[in-house]
Amino acid sequence: MSILIPLFFGFMLEQASVEDLSLRQAVKLAVSTHPSADSARSALRAAAERIPEAKAGLRPRVDYQENWVRSSNPVFVFGSLLTQRQFTASNFGLYSLNRPDFLNNFQSLISAEQPIWDAGRTQKAIEIAESQRQSAAVSVRQVELALASRTARAYLDALLTAAAIPVAEQAIESAQADLRQAEAVRDAGRSTAADALSMRVHLAAMREQLVMRRAEARIARSVLSELVGAPEKTTFTLTTPLESSAKPTPEGTSERPELELKRLELNAARSHVALAKLAWMPQVGLRVGFEADRQRFVTRAGSNWMAGVTLRWTPYQGGADRARLRMSQAMVASAQADEKTTQQRVRLEVVEAETFLEASLARAETAQSAIASAEESLRITKDRYDAGLGNLTDLLRTETAMTESKLRLLAARHGMRVAQLNHAAALGKLSPDSEVLQ
Repeated sequence: MSILIPLFFGFMLEQASVEDLSLRQAVKLAVSTHPSADSARSALRAAAERIPEAKAGLRPRVDYQENWVRSSNPVFVFGSLLTQRQFTASNFGLYSLNRPDFLNNFQSLISAEQPIWDAGRTQKAIEIAESQRQSAAVSVRQVELALASRTARAYLDALLTAAAIPVAEQAIESAQADLRQAEAVRDAGRSTAADALSMRVHLAAMREQLVMRRAEARIARSVLSELVGAPEKTTFTLTTPLESSAKPTPEGTSERPELELKRLELNAARSHVALAKLAWMPQVGLRVGFEADRQRFVTRAGSNWMAGVTLRWTPYQGGADRARLRMSQAMVASAQADEKTTQQRVRLEVVEAETFLEASLARAETAQSAIASAEESLRITKDRYDAGLGNLTDLLRTETAMTESKLRLLAARHGMRVAQLNHAAALGKLSPDSEVLQ
């Protein structure tokens, strides 16, 4: 079912040029279909295959080899005739021993080796491979968390820029009405042409703002489309409101993937130390083999077999084993320091996210209360200007203040949503199912 969801959304986005898209749907699409998530999942599958590769060290190894040699070397000819079971009394002649004719030897070798005891080397290799698989799985979570955060932020940016366009359009309508009023006052002889010209300049500035808002909206929607993998020229109706009704993510223990990654890296480094210490331990194995030697490819042949137990011990490698041990121990020290640094950084990011969340809530309340004051101030200033008691400078100032108050309110709501997302991401609890996305 989880696989069908992104396929369904992908089909819908390809079939229609305009589609409803919620914040939660956008995050699900990005996490399911973005190339960076596919890359991380492929890396996980590759890491998982290292485990059976490491386990192969406990299983037998079988080799097959086919050789052909033609030579008149006396030792080669003498030995080959013996292994081919073709040695006769005539071959004992001094001349034939010293100057034998050329001889072919088609040799087939089949050998098998079975480790009996390797002092735990294979087990340590399996532990390292398992740590790498777990690290790859955590990396998938890390990529999905980053994608969820980026996509949610892009969605909110698209909401903000889209909401700013009507504010700019309303500012133009107000400026046009003020321009008509200024021209009427000028025509009545109660002001000079300077007021009408100033209003035209103000109107031009508002139109410039509208152009910029529309450009910002197109850019924001393009970023969102790239993240969700939408076809080119697809447009969305963003259905999640900018004003949040979601509760902040409850505080608790951080579940950041970075912390888990550092812990796994430390465990892997310790396994490397244990593996390096095993370099001084011997290994015991069982070896069996079968050999067939022939003068012709299929005839005039002899065969033999062998079986034995091997003991391999390397007490000295020129200092390489000690160097590997020191290197592994240094990796452990580095991993411990990295883990501590990451813990400190994550704690700081959580504190910052909580602080910004508190500040954004207060900012949204302040911006909301400022709207009413700005509206009342604009009404009084317009009434005074229409009655000839105010000047154009005061009117322009209050018009600008009203527009800025509306934009600040939008920015405050946007900031509050972003702060909620950042708080959830800092705790490692941002996912397509998070309540903060509603």
